[in-house]
Amino acid sequence: MNPEQTLVIVTGAQEYWAPTSTQSLRMAEAFSRAGCGVLYIECGGSGKAFRAGTASLPEISPGVFRSPDFELFHLARAEQLPGMRVSFPNAARYMHCHAASRKAAAFLGEHGRGRRPVAVHYGWFFPEFLAGRDGVKHVYECLDDHTAALNVRGSEWRKSYVLKVEKRLLSRAVFSSPLLAGLRREIARRAEVIPLGVDHEHFARPPERDPHQERDIASPRVGFLGRVTDREDWPEVARAAELAPQWHWVVLGPHDLARLPEGPPNLHFVGGAAYAELPDWLAAWEAGFVALADSEFNRAAWPLKFYELLAAGLAVASTPIPSAEELSRQTGGLVVPAEGWKAEHLVAALGSALELRSRARSEGPAFAARHSWTARATRILELLD
Repeated sequence: MNPEQTLVIVTGAQEYWAPTSTQSLRMAEAFSRAGCGVLYIECGGSGKAFRAGTASLPEISPGVFRSPDFELFHLARAEQLPGMRVSFPNAARYMHCHAASRKAAAFLGEHGRGRRPVAVHYGWFFPEFLAGRDGVKHVYECLDDHTAALNVRGSEWRKSYVLKVEKRLLSRAVFSSPLLAGLRREIARRAEVIPLGVDHEHFARPPERDPHQERDIASPRVGFLGRVTDREDWPEVARAAELAPQWHWVVLGPHDLARLPEGPPNLHFVGGAAYAELPDWLAAWEAGFVALADSEFNRAAWPLKFYELLAAGLAVASTPIPSAEELSRQTGGLVVPAEGWKAEHLVAALGSALELRSRARSEGPAFAARHSWTARATRILELLD
């Protein structure tokens, strides 16, 4: 598809003003850089940051605002009943989907002339989006095994419900994880595995300051990058920090947990940082770590944080999830899978990662440079032809 004649509608997207990197936003930016118009429909978070961010922006159609950061890039938010998820129950999901469709249809009617609409789905829950409008092409970015998510697993009816809804989107799907593509191969009629992208120039830029000094966090430092959730095994991370007091363990990202785990004084939960500031943090680390717990959901995951840490010139220690094993092969060992799931295994893997520091400084950014977001966006547009 000719990008200059294409309008990409990103639905199921995470917060535009998110305090951490999200694949949906990075890809929306890539479609914009490729020359497409973009309508970014945010579904994640409470909406508080969206309301604050759009308060002074021009509203060009009902509920749609022009982005302050990119040309031909527009922002909207899926309406949501207070206290109710966009995915459950079905009646609420259907209502949210049709409300977002009406908003997008009004925008297309006023500002979509001369451009072919493409809906790129970053959630499994809106297969009916713009279903009644002719000429809309759909592609589904299947990022996770949603049937194994924490709010689904253990409930057979929820698992069946998710798979039934998701199946409609899997008619044309893109997977960043070959492991997940294997799980969905039988029902994904047209599927393509395209590796993740990364803004390698951003993460490889020289630091402008050391934010650790402002918090009195001494070196050497090892770090985690990303939203802090219960997908990670934080009690084992706390034990690992106790076993390795010679390192300061920095956890950089906002958290969804009601309570953070107790830890030794060398374990630092510093909260989120603006995307523009991430290279300043990562430049002061000696290695990165990924501490996903052993679960069906995590075994199908292909975390973006691997690519971002490598782009910053860091070797990465990880719990032994399958994606870490595969990325270890692809990077010549710069991703170091632990031999087990316990704290002592993570400490040993980090020790090995630290020995790779000089190699990682050059080879990590070189690996990341082969995975650009814009090339990935262009490949998806080619598939739609």
